[in-house]
Amino acid sequence: MDFVFHIGAPKAGSSSIQRLMETEGAVTTEHRIHYPDISHHDLAQYLTAPNANPYRAQVWPLFQEVVESARANTDSVVVSSEFFAGGPPETLSALMEEHFPGERDTTRVIHYLRPHAQFFLSFFVQFSKRGRDVADMDKQFEQFRDKQRLSFRRRVEAWEAVFGENYALRVLDRSRLKDGSITSDFLSFVCGEAPFEVVSEPQSNSSPTLEDMVFLRMVGNELRAVMGKKLPPELSGFMAYALTERMPNAKGTKVKLWRDLAERIRDLCAEDAAWLDAKLGGTSFADALDSAVEGALDGPQSLTFADHFDPGIERYAKVMAETIAELATVAGPPGPKRLRRKRLTEIRATIK
Repeated sequence: MDFVFHIGAPKAGSSSIQRLMETEGAVTTEHRIHYPDISHHDLAQYLTAPNANPYRAQVWPLFQEVVESARANTDSVVVSSEFFAGGPPETLSALMEEHFPGERDTTRVIHYLRPHAQFFLSFFVQFSKRGRDVADMDKQFEQFRDKQRLSFRRRVEAWEAVFGENYALRVLDRSRLKDGSITSDFLSFVCGEAPFEVVSEPQSNSSPTLEDMVFLRMVGNELRAVMGKKLPPELSGFMAYALTERMPNAKGTKVKLWRDLAERIRDLCAEDAAWLDAKLGGTSFADALDSAVEGALDGPQSLTFADHFDPGIERYAKVMAETIAELATVAGPPGPKRLRRKRLTEIRATIK
């Protein structure tokens, strides 16, 4: 038995991999995969904040119990969370040595990266979906630049230094993925030469239109006015889930960068892109930076609510936000399986 950790990065196909694993959307008759039914995000976030909540403080011992109960029927244990990418790989190595010393040296790590400009734009849309307080893309660019969030090299080097040849890096470029699919590419990594079949391809997260994003930014602003500057993570996560899972794809304006910003991103990331391309072979990262500039708009898109909706719609948005805030305060929002934390007793009851 070995372990495969899919560590992200964020905005690089993680949801597709997680949905595939959760829904058992692949058939692997010659390679038995165990995907533990616990919070993989808590396993990952333990690396940086181990005592953030009572569940997380116990999640690794619980993980050990769940895995040991399935050991006899498992070839690979798969763990998937984009939150691993931002944590210290040394801590993951130490946790594996503590809980699974016999498998530490065979533990494999796979790391997908989305090209810089796409990563930046996708994060801005995600922040808006989650009701985060981000004024505009200019402000986000300053934050990303100052915190080096568009410098991928340092993360790659850190993970590779700890896991060596068991660390694999991929670019989220269909032409570079097996069968043009991240799920097939991932299963190929897990199963090696063993055959597999994707019988239910997960639907990718829908891309919100500019109008969707502006509407949710309004809702987020109103929620923060009622509940405080920072929304509870369960509520912000549910907002993102509601849009991607429940709202149908609609015709509207595509969210895009404008030329000046795209050029600043290219200038900032050119050296990082060249290093990544040299490491992987090819020009995927550099080409993506150039394409972002070529496809950019002349100026920024308006994020002002009144520029996209009639005045009466704003009133409905405010009422909806107030209602959501009141319901969340009383009962807490629902969420998809991957956002829930099962109670410790409930999980242990399933262990044989």
